[in-house]
Amino acid sequence: MRQPPKPRTGSPTPRQSSQSSSQVHVPARQQRPSAPRRSSQTGHSQERSNKESTSPHTSDRHTVVDKRPRGGQKNAQTAPRQQPQSQRVSLRSAQETSGEKLRPTRSKLLARPLGGTDAARVLGSDQAEDAAENFSKRQRERKRARRRLTATRSGIVVGVVVAILAVAWVIGFSSLFALSADGVHVTIQTTSAVSQSGAGNEQSGAQSGLQTSQESVQVALTSAQRSQLETQVEQIVQSWVGKPLLRISPEEIVAQLVSIPRIQSAQVHRSLPGALEVSVTPRLAALNVHVGSQYQVLGDDGVLVEVRDSPIAGLPLATIPESGSQRATAAQQVADIWGALTPDLRARVGSISGNGVTNTLTVDSTRTVVWGDAENSDLKARVAQILLSQTNASSIDVSVPERPVTSNS
Repeated sequence: MRQPPKPRTGSPTPRQSSQSSSQVHVPARQQRPSAPRRSSQTGHSQERSNKESTSPHTSDRHTVVDKRPRGGQKNAQTAPRQQPQSQRVSLRSAQETSGEKLRPTRSKLLARPLGGTDAARVLGSDQAEDAAENFSKRQRERKRARRRLTATRSGIVVGVVVAILAVAWVIGFSSLFALSADGVHVTIQTTSAVSQSGAGNEQSGAQSGLQTSQESVQVALTSAQRSQLETQVEQIVQSWVGKPLLRISPEEIVAQLVSIPRIQSAQVHRSLPGALEVSVTPRLAALNVHVGSQYQVLGDDGVLVEVRDSPIAGLPLATIPESGSQRATAAQQVADIWGALTPDLRARVGSISGNGVTNTLTVDSTRTVVWGDAENSDLKARVAQILLSQTNASSIDVSVPERPVTSNS
């Protein structure tokens, strides 16, 4: 059998040439010797660099060889330089050790609201400047809007306060709502004549100027007395003319009016813009009290109305305590007893004495009627009139009208 020809030892085979050429492209860092052989490493690297520079199939360690057709090759020398993972880790460790602030990633930036600096990192220099400027404009506009809102609210509050103060000044301090002299209206109330014993009593009371009721008999005011009372009321009210109506105290005016003996009660009402309504209930005379050489005319509440030289006809002559809490009670009981008597019996009664607990009537100057208190005065009056006309007893006790007692003493 014929043996294949042996290859020549002087010329390499195509496989060997390709392998040798491929060995040229092995990165220098893989063939770098260990650290102790530093000098030899430098010599070998220089020798290798010289061979690579003379070899058409070699390139720089950072140059990427593109084996595509030349028409599609693009500036292979401008390709980005890639750093090994170990170098990136060492760089980050060096930055952390030196205290340099690490730049946040894009995902971390987008996970929170962006400021001007973060927008510059995400968008780039040109867009970041516009974004930062727009952000600053929005902040300024927001501040201006907030200031306008605060100013508007403050203006509204100040305006409302000023309006309230202005209205309060106009009503409470200006002369626009002040009391005028023509705005004072005084009314004197009168008590209608009512008779307990029928039309005869009502006619007799009207003819004598008396006003009778179920409780007491009172003398109506004469024209002169009414005119005098109106003058007194107007004098008190006139002192308030010119003052703002809301600053006028009705309670104070009422206190001044009831200090007049002739006035029993009063009511005062304010009426805008500058009027005052005054209603007065006079205190009418109800009994005479003989004191020394004069006679005191009292109302049914025991208040002194006037002092006269002679008693008022038609009213009882009473004897009551001069002072103390029993005076008013005694005066009220005397007035009630006098109002319960018939006109015939009143004409026979000379005087009534009371101390607030019991009362005694003097009839026909010599006979006495023990009345007791003022309760059941109507029944007591009928029983006393019957006994006075049917008996000659000098003393009649009707304090218990169902069981009267007569005696001669």
